[in-house]
Amino acid sequence: MKIDSAEDIDSVSIAELIAHLGLDAVKRQVPEIKAAAKLIFDSVINGGNIFTFGAGHAQALAMEFSSRAGGLAIFQSMHLQDIREEHRDAFWDLRDSQPERIPENGTKVLDHHKIKENDVVIIASQSGRNGAIVEMALECKKRGIKVIGLSSNKHSQSVDSRHPSGSMLSDVVDISLDNGSVIGDAVAELPEGKSICSASTVCFALIAQAINAEVTKLFILNSLPAPLLVSANLDHGDKANSPLKFPALKI
Repeated sequence: MKIDSAEDIDSVSIAELIAHLGLDAVKRQVPEIKAAAKLIFDSVINGGNIFTFGAGHAQALAMEFSSRAGGLAIFQSMHLQDIREEHRDAFWDLRDSQPERIPENGTKVLDHHKIKENDVVIIASQSGRNGAIVEMALECKKRGIKVIGLSSNKHSQSVDSRHPSGSMLSDVVDISLDNGSVIGDAVAELPEGKSICSASTVCFALIAQAINAEVTKLFILNSLPAPLLVSANLDHGDKANSPLKFPALKI
């Protein structure tokens, strides 16, 4: 979307465009979403755990799956902050992209969470280019762990990998999903050339909820109780959630 002047900035049109990109990504990839759901379901019923990861603002995908009202208690999110020796504020964690460029950080996160064979790892990255996420996926392959990757095909195809192998995230995962966002993520181009309003968070969230729905469907079709979470901010939420077993949490 090109904007000719400040007066032409239309918040509703921009929001509609972002929503369209995410919805289109879901509609185009129903078979892949169903395949991802089957991979997750098969892992869980065979004793596996499901881990989610995203660096930078792709953390939103990891959070969307994990401990979410209306979601399933089978997901645990991972974070680069998990391996930091010294705490730092969230703002700087998002501002500094260097940690996600360091390949060995991907392996360190896996080791920290003791991820094992038969688990599934879901990795999100708008660009799919940075070292940590590519290394995480490659290390998963070595360990016999299935990986679902989400990135922007348009963005990934427009840049080079920052991993020594030259691979992008989509090259090294078992199932690759396109989040539908644009090159550079921001969708509305201003007259001076810079763009505003990123789409990837919304796109990631829509795909996550589509996968969530398909995994829940598989539980029900197989006559198994779906471990669904109730909002902790409903009066009965704590009681409803207390019997659920979280894969990497001791409750």
